[in-house]
Amino acid sequence: MNEDLILTLQNYWFSEKEAKIYLTALSLGAAPASSIARNANESRTTVYSVLWDLVKKWYCTTVIRENVTYFSAVSPEMLVKIQEQKYKTLQEKLPEFMAIWSMFWWLWKIKTFEWKNALKNMFLELSKTEVDVKFFQWWDMSLKNNPDCYPEEELKYYRDEKIRKWITTYRILSDRDRMSQKIEHIKDLEQKHKRETLLLPELSLKSKISIHMFWPNKVAICFFNDTYPYVIIVENTHIYEYLTSIFDYIWKQNNK
Repeated sequence: MNEDLILTLQNYWFSEKEAKIYLTALSLGAAPASSIARNANESRTTVYSVLWDLVKKWYCTTVIRENVTYFSAVSPEMLVKIQEQKYKTLQEKLPEFMAIWSMFWWLWKIKTFEWKNALKNMFLELSKTEVDVKFFQWWDMSLKNNPDCYPEEELKYYRDEKIRKWITTYRILSDRDRMSQKIEHIKDLEQKHKRETLLLPELSLKSKISIHMFWPNKVAICFFNDTYPYVIIVENTHIYEYLTSIFDYIWKQNNK
């Protein structure tokens, strides 16, 4: 059995068994359930049930000969047309789906973490992202001197996840410690985890804060001091898209 074709069908509304039995029926032409079951190496009861499900979905047709039901898989060309019609129908219903979604898109969820749990939970949340992380960072690295608050283990896990997912982080920060950041950038290039930095000389903020934007719609706002970090994680599509658009604009304007 062609595993690649099974996976392809699974991407288009087929279960694994439906894909396997459809391909078996396709290879046999018209055949009773018992023959399809034997060739698919599945029980007759299972195959019979799945075949009728395929008939309901228009993926198989039936004909009765001498009181025996024969099943035939529709041609690949017909299968494509059926899927195209399903997509068209789904697309036509998009306004109705959007009407339901628009009732809740503005709602948000808020989580807060303090002291020892602050950065630990922030990095655990960041490790779930499936796309590149973007963040504004205006704080020094003195927090590293506090082992109670600086989560080495969670930070390593986050970086390992970035490597596994081929994720890059992009950060914008003020240029008040340029030499230190250059050293960090050299270290980044020597490691597998990827980080791009934009230094803004004209930006001079005294607040120790960072704002992370990450998938799918989360913003982590981190307030730091040497002894008591505090993190707020907001889950809201509007805020995520708004801050991301500002970040992208600044990044593009300063990288021309």
